Amino acid sequence: MSARLKPWRSPAERSTLPRAGNGTSATSPAVPGVGNTAIDTKIALTGGATTGPFVDYAHDVAYVTTKGAASVVHKFTGVLNGTLAEVTTGGWPATIPQNPGVSTPAYNNVSRHVFATDGTGHIDYIDDSVSPAVVHSGAFSFAANGITAAPVVVDSSRQKVYAFAGNAGGLSAVAAQADTSLRLPVKLW
Repeated sequence: MSARLKPWRSPAERSTLPRAGNGTSATSPAVPGVGNTAIDTKIALTGGATTGPFVDYAHDVAYVTTKGAASVVHKFTGVLNGTLAEVTTGGWPATIPQNPGVSTPAYNNVSRHVFATDGTGHIDYIDDSVSPAVVHSGAFSFAANGITAAPVVVDSSRQKVYAFAGNAGGLSAVAAQADTSLRLPVKLW
């Protein structure tokens, strides 16, 4: 598997505005290397199928999860304004124990936690405020085992994370809320 992340300008153009023809038209998108400075970088990932990235624009970082042989959260730097590279030190990539299958990640810029739900009905997070990054899994079980992992919603201003699960087993749908350390969980049916 591989992730494709497309910076809209090269490292040499970090301090300038995008040039005309660099993806400025809705009807004529940029083709990397054809009359513009757009680049298309492909990075091979291990772990199986990939999710969409969550981009932290303020820090030029993206988080992507893979699931399959392992449930792994990957961190990339230089996503928009630099040289794209996967972080492979300081606890990254981070593996969620027992390979539960994980959702697209969501990042909270205040707590610096990267959240994902997993197929066992838990909200998991990686604490990226410390080095090495620390995985916290299984702390909050909000739904039945066997759910389809769906992305959480993070409210950074209130420091809350919200998770949702479908009608697993025909019982009822679930909405859950917790603080960003998952210490104050509340389930709503």
